[in-house]
Amino acid sequence: MGGKECVLKLYPKGYSTADNNKWVSIFLFLADGEILKEDERIYVQADLKVEDPFGSNHLTYKIEQWLKEAGTGYGWDHYVSLAKLREAYLDKKDTLKVEIEFQVVSATKHSSFT
Repeated sequence: MGGKECVLKLYPKGYSTADNNKWVSIFLFLADGEILKEDERIYVQADLKVEDPFGSNHLTYKIEQWLKEAGTGYGWDHYVSLAKLREAYLDKKDTLKVEIEFQVVSATKHSSFT
């Protein structure tokens, strides 16, 4: 993606929320070791889908974000409640299927003149 690798991190007990253990959090990060230079930016559009294994009631969200620095995740603290996840999105083996499709719109290097 823009010459860089990314990872999708899923936190089954939440991430940085006061009500952990009630929500699944999901975030997109640059992969470990990937570094953006001070003037480098990558604009990402992505479709994120958690599949309903029993039908077509998939849970979908869009990411539209400039990746500006390593270590910063972009996503949702409250992606789906654990109750809803167990009810609708785990298959018979308690497996969760998550898909993400990326479109890199722009990768830029900014130069500042002072």
